[in-house]
Amino acid sequence: MALRKEITTDEGLTLNYHRIVFIDSVINSNISICVHSYLSEDMREKQKSGDIPAPYTRGRTYVHDYVENFTIQDAYDYLTTLDDFEGATKI
Repeated sequence: MALRKEITTDEGLTLNYHRIVFIDSVINSNISICVHSYLSEDMREKQKSGDIPAPYTRGRTYVHDYVENFTIQDAYDYLTTLDDFEGATKI
Protein backbone atom coordinates (compact mmCIF):
# COMPACT_ATOMS: atom_id res chain seq x y z
CA MET A 1 0.00 0.00 0.00
CA ALA A 2 1.11 3.56 -0.64
CA LEU A 3 -0.22 7.01 -1.41
CA ARG A 4 -0.04 8.83 -4.72
CA LYS A 5 0.03 12.62 -4.63
CA GLU A 6 2.25 15.18 -6.31
CA ILE A 7 4.20 17.11 -3.69
CA THR A 8 6.87 19.66 -4.59
CA THR A 9 9.67 20.08 -2.06
CA ASP A 10 11.22 23.41 -1.08
CA GLU A 11 14.15 22.39 -3.32
CA GLY A 12 11.83 22.04 -6.33
CA LEU A 13 11.73 18.23 -6.54
CA THR A 14 8.38 16.62 -7.31
CA LEU A 15 7.58 13.54 -5.24
CA ASN A 16 4.69 11.31 -6.32
CA TYR A 17 4.84 8.05 -4.37
CA HIS A 18 4.67 7.87 -0.56
CA ARG A 19 4.90 4.75 1.56
CA ILE A 20 5.06 4.01 5.26
CA VAL A 21 8.43 2.59 6.21
CA PHE A 22 7.70 1.97 9.89
CA ILE A 23 5.30 2.71 12.69
CA ASP A 24 6.65 3.16 16.21
CA SER A 25 4.17 2.97 19.07
CA VAL A 26 5.04 4.38 22.49
CA ILE A 27 2.45 2.78 24.74
CA ASN A 28 0.00 5.31 26.23
CA SER A 29 1.89 8.19 24.63
CA ASN A 30 2.00 8.46 20.81
CA ILE A 31 2.51 6.73 17.50
CA SER A 32 5.21 7.84 15.04
CA ILE A 33 4.64 7.10 11.36
CA CYS A 34 7.73 7.31 9.13
CA VAL A 35 6.97 7.98 5.46
CA HIS A 36 9.43 7.78 2.59
CA SER A 37 8.49 9.81 -0.47
CA TYR A 38 9.87 8.85 -3.88
CA LEU A 39 10.12 10.71 -7.18
CA SER A 40 7.82 8.06 -8.66
CA GLU A 41 6.38 4.61 -8.15
CA ASP A 42 8.78 3.43 -10.86
CA MET A 43 11.75 4.46 -8.69
CA ARG A 44 10.35 2.39 -5.81
CA GLU A 45 9.88 -0.62 -8.12
CA LYS A 46 13.47 -0.26 -9.35
CA GLN A 47 14.63 -0.20 -5.71
CA LYS A 48 12.66 -3.37 -4.94
CA SER A 49 14.11 -5.15 -7.99
CA GLY A 50 17.67 -4.10 -7.10
CA ASP A 51 18.15 -1.96 -10.23
CA ILE A 52 18.63 1.13 -8.06
CA PRO A 53 19.95 0.33 -4.58
CA ALA A 54 19.18 3.73 -3.06
CA PRO A 55 16.88 6.02 -5.05
CA TYR A 56 16.23 9.54 -3.82
CA THR A 57 13.72 9.57 -0.99
CA ARG A 58 12.59 12.17 1.48
CA GLY A 59 11.75 10.82 4.91
CA ARG A 60 9.31 12.50 7.28
CA THR A 61 7.79 11.40 10.54
CA TYR A 62 4.22 12.19 11.51
CA VAL A 63 2.97 11.82 15.08
CA HIS A 64 -0.47 10.56 16.07
CA ASP A 65 -1.99 10.25 19.53
CA TYR A 66 -1.69 6.76 20.98
CA VAL A 67 -4.39 4.31 19.90
CA GLU A 68 -4.40 0.69 20.98
CA ASN A 69 -4.17 -1.80 18.07
CA PHE A 70 -3.29 0.92 15.55
CA THR A 71 -2.84 -0.74 12.14
CA ILE A 72 -1.02 0.24 8.97
CA GLN A 73 -4.43 0.86 7.38
CA ASP A 74 -5.19 3.25 10.27
CA ALA A 75 -1.88 4.99 9.58
CA TYR A 76 -2.66 5.51 5.88
CA ASP A 77 -6.16 6.71 6.78
CA TYR A 78 -4.62 9.19 9.23
CA LEU A 79 -2.08 10.46 6.71
CA THR A 80 -4.84 11.32 4.24
CA THR A 81 -6.35 13.66 6.86
CA LEU A 82 -3.16 15.75 6.94
CA ASP A 83 -2.58 18.79 4.72
CA ASP A 84 0.51 17.09 3.21
CA PHE A 85 -1.60 14.24 1.82
CA GLU A 86 -4.99 15.88 1.33
CA GLY A 87 -6.50 14.46 -1.85
CA ALA A 88 -3.99 11.59 -2.05
CA THR A 89 -5.02 8.35 -3.72
CA LYS A 90 -4.41 5.07 -1.91
CA ILE A 91 -2.66 2.57 -4.16
